[in-house]
Amino acid sequence: MKKITIVILLLAYSVVSFAQSSGRKQLFDYNWKFNLGDDSLARLRDFNDNAWRNLDLPHDWSIEGSVSPKNPTGGAGGYFPAGIGWYRKTFKVAPEWKGKNVSVYFEGVYMNSEVFINGKYLGIRPYGYSVI
Repeated sequence: MKKITIVILLLAYSVVSFAQSSGRKQLFDYNWKFNLGDDSLARLRDFNDNAWRNLDLPHDWSIEGSVSPKNPTGGAGGYFPAGIGWYRKTFKVAPEWKGKNVSVYFEGVYMNSEVFINGKYLGIRPYGYSVI
């Protein structure tokens, strides 16, 4: 089995991997790594995330922070803190997936999210309700 690392920058909730050729779905809500803060090297496949927090999705790090009228989100954002958080997940790909179309579907990634797989940049979603 080939080892794959998926990295999401910002807020992530429910994630499903879907191998189109077989119609197989795999829930990815469990065993994520999380770090509040920004480290541009976190996008790399071999980045050491051992010190990061383990958690399951759904997760919203901003609601763990202190609510304050001084936070940049203001009243429209519930006065929750803002910033950057990284989510990482490592998983194994079955050999029979080789040469097949595989999709990763994110049900609830909020605004300004970026996705990397094995260090390869897949794109950015500037708004939480964007549809491809």
